[in-house]
Amino acid sequence: MKLLLVVEPTGQSTWGDRLQRALAGTDWRVCRSSPAEARRAALSTAALVVVVTEAALAASPGLLPALAGAIRAPVVVAGRDDRQAELVALRAGAVAYFRPEQPDDLLVARLEALLRRHPFRPVLERLPKRLGPQERALAHAILAHRGPLDRLRAVEVLWGGFASESAYRVGLLRLRRKLAAAGLLVEVRPGLGARILVAPEAATGGARPG
Repeated sequence: MKLLLVVEPTGQSTWGDRLQRALAGTDWRVCRSSPAEARRAALSTAALVVVVTEAALAASPGLLPALAGAIRAPVVVAGRDDRQAELVALRAGAVAYFRPEQPDDLLVARLEALLRRHPFRPVLERLPKRLGPQERALAHAILAHRGPLDRLRAVEVLWGGFASESAYRVGLLRLRRKLAAAGLLVEVRPGLGARILVAPEAATGGARPG
């Protein structure tokens, strides 16, 4: 499962460098951007989001609400040793706050513990290995979004807002066919959007992903 590190746009980040070394061998990417771009990156790629901040979160007050309010993936903050900063982060939607004095192995263990309790881990574990990049990104976006993912948000996440309705429908149809073989259902609610469910027969030991 992929991790997204959202770091401050100032460039150098002791926390960012440290986490990248600690996460060597893990599937992760870095995002240095606005709250809107961070939300889009989180929807399309991430199972866990780590917000890396060397300064007070007041410098970007909309970042945590934009992430925590839009995605189901856990949001963690790695910041300075500051009780007030930790309080702000937790109240804004973070599920954990990492302080600098914690050793790297403890940081990684805490991230792994969060992933084990991931809200859509049962579905992620069933995703077929043969999904294409676009199909996998669409599946992640549907899973990560709070509530059904509508067409407009899917187009924004996957194509930056530049795609026809037919492109979305074709992508959704392909995803539905591939997930059906893995015991997963893509449910489309008219006027609301799509969500992914474990089929009843899969939940009781049916087909496994190939």
